[in-house]
This record gives sequence, structure tokens and C-alpha cells, in this order.
Amino acid sequence: MIAIVDYGMGNLRSVEKAFEHVGAQPEITRDHARIRAAAGVVLPGVGAFPRAMEAIREHGLDEVIRERAGAGVPLLGICLGMQLLFERSTELGGAEGIGLLPGEVRQLDAPGLKIPQIGWNTVTWEHESELTRGLSNPTAFYHVHSFGARDRRVRRALRQRGRGRGRLRSPVPPGEVGPGRPGAAPQLHRAGPVILLPAVDIRDGKAVRLVQGDFARETVYNDDPLDAAVAWVEQGARALHVVDLDGAVQGKPANLEHLRRICAAVEVPVQFGGGLRDSRAVRDALAAGADRVVIGTAAYTDVEFLDDVVQTWPKRVVVAVDVRAGHVSVAGWTKETQGDPPGVIERLQRRGVTQFAYTDVDRDGTLEGPDIEQVKRIGAVVRGRFVYSGGIGTLEHLRALAETRLVNLAGVIAGKSLYEGKFTIAEAHEALDG
Repeated sequence: MIAIVDYGMGNLRSVEKAFEHVGAQPEITRDHARIRAAAGVVLPGVGAFPRAMEAIREHGLDEVIRERAGAGVPLLGICLGMQLLFERSTELGGAEGIGLLPGEVRQLDAPGLKIPQIGWNTVTWEHESELTRGLSNPTAFYHVHSFGARDRRVRRALRQRGRGRGRLRSPVPPGEVGPGRPGAAPQLHRAGPVILLPAVDIRDGKAVRLVQGDFARETVYNDDPLDAAVAWVEQGARALHVVDLDGAVQGKPANLEHLRRICAAVEVPVQFGGGLRDSRAVRDALAAGADRVVIGTAAYTDVEFLDDVVQTWPKRVVVAVDVRAGHVSVAGWTKETQGDPPGVIERLQRRGVTQFAYTDVDRDGTLEGPDIEQVKRIGAVVRGRFVYSGGIGTLEHLRALAETRLVNLAGVIAGKSLYEGKFTIAEAHEALDG
């Protein structure tokens, strides 16, 4: 039996399923006796280091973990769980760790890379272990992290412990990923395959979908947006598109706590929009864990704000181009402007915008499919990258978008079609991968 330590944080079911997939017998537990009886111990984790250590100590799990490691029981730390094995962390003012590995976990110091650092990185190891069996050296792993241990003693400790049987095994780099898993483009400006972004639209605390942006034609699909988000990720989603519908109408974010919960529970990039009309709101959304923010109304009504956020977060700002009856609409799709989409995009690009989310509001929620010619016209104007949303109802619709071969089409947002089982996420990936 493999004990997966449950201290209230981490995507426990995903870890459990991974072990089941390779024929192991995992058990999620915080019972000391069960952990002591296990042939191996796994410490997962998602979230903040100090809060995680507080929960671990509350349940007395730090002593049990140290005891089992000292007895030679294999121990695997995953993502935050790996960081918890070190002596301390500087995150959120600092906290003491379990102390099995020497060194301090600090925020990454990587000039030229966005923090949090999300994407594929090549990893080279200096010795073989059971964790690397069957993998080429070096190989690429998908990373989602902001912190890492850089103490030279860590490298020495890992080399020494990795050689001896029954010692602490080399931790997996932050980011739980299996071989061959396609990457979710964390920044739309980077060219790559077209990805699927399942939509989690939040209104009155529930996951909903509208038809053509009409709030009177709302369908509630889940009472908790977190459940919807986790379900999509467990089914293989590589990124999520979260929309605060309440915020879009009210003009300020109303569901940041739901965003915070989602970002803490999943390990894929999250794109968030709705009510982001000043720099503080954008900053709050990013602090809550969003990888990208989608700016709508304020991009058209407040030039100073747009210039500020584009200059401050050039790779993390996406501007929404929501089109109804041929014109750009704002304020949660409730107000139309006289702007034609190509002209609007050109003007935004002159102000430095490089990433767009294009929505055909007239088709949104109808399952009738995209207007491929219009998508091509948008693709001909966008000099950066864009995602498409509106009317996706079948795999043929996804294939039609993939077959446009638009190099600047970064992703496709789908909501109702996924909720209603028109296709699975795996089938969507296959269709978009061509």
C-alpha cells in the first residue's frame, strides 16, 4: 500500500489515480498507523508553504514523515509537497519546513522568465532512479511553480541519497506531469498547438452558461465552480477560462474567492476575466492565482488604464473582443459599440496589445458552430495570438478551426458543449491536434 498523505491541501484524487494507473494500491490517509504500515509515502501539495506546514503540524504528520524517511521508507514529494521537505521557505513571510532536505525554498530568480514559471523545461539528472526509468536524459517536464531550492547542499544531498537503496528518493520537479503530456501555452504570445480552454462562468456562486450573452437564458451546471474546474482538469484540460459574470455587470470583480480556490486546487494555467476595470482589480486577480487576465470594457473606455496594464504585465494581459451583430460589445455583452472588430484590433495593437480573446456573442451557447470565414478575417488582422469562443457544439467545429491553420490561433474556449457531453476533453484535444 502507498500512503498519500492527506493534510487538507493538494489534488489528492489526481495523485491517487496516477498510482492506480500504474497498478499500485494507493490510500489517501492522515492516520499515523496507516502511514507507518505503508510501503511508500507520497506527500502531495498545492498552495502556500506556511499554510501547508500549519496543517501538517496540526495533524502531527511532520513527525510521522520524518520517522518513515529515517526508517528508509521511500518518500515522494510532489510539487509543494517536495518543497515542504526542505528546512524552510521564504514564501509569505517564511516558515519552517519538515527539514529532511537541507536548504531554503525561495522565489525563483530567473531573469527573462515570468513568475509564476509555467511551461515545459528540460530536466537533466545526474543519476538514474526508479523515477527516471524509461525516460531519456534529458527530458522535458511541465513546470508550474514560483519557488525552488537553490542551495548547493541540496544537489549534494540528492546525489548521495539517490544512490543508496532505501533512502529518500529524488523528488519530482514541481509540477505533476506524466510523459508525453501536451503543454498548455501559458502565454498566448508563444506559438504552439491550438489548445482547448473549458469555460467556468460564475454567477451567484454557481457555474453557469448563458445563450448569446442573455442573462435571462441561464443554465446552472454546477453549484460550485470549483467542482467544475477540478472535473475539467481531471479529465485532461490543459488550461481553464474562468469568467466572473457578476463582476462583468457590476464593473468590479465579485468572485475572486472562487478564482483563488480554483487556482489553489488545479495545476494548469487559469485565464480570468470579468469586471477588471482598474489596475488594482487586475493585480488582485493575478495575486489570486490567475495566469492571464482578460480585459474587456475598460480596454475601450480607459486608455490610460489599458496602457498601464499592458506596460506592467505585457505577457499576461488579454483584451476581449466580444462581437454582437458585427460590432464590439462591452459591459458583460450588454452594450454595443460602433467599433468593427478588425478596426478595433488594429487600434489596440497600436497601443501594444498582443493577445486577444475573440467571442462571437451571437453564436455563444447555441452549439451552432463558428463562422470560419470570420475567424479567418480576425486571424488576418491579429499580429499576436488570439483564442476563439462562440458556438462550439461538435468535434467537427473544432476540426474546422484547426484546419484553418492559423498560426496565431492559440486556443478555443468551449463551455456548453462540454457540460452537455457533446464530446470529451480528450476527443477535443485529438480534434484540435489534427
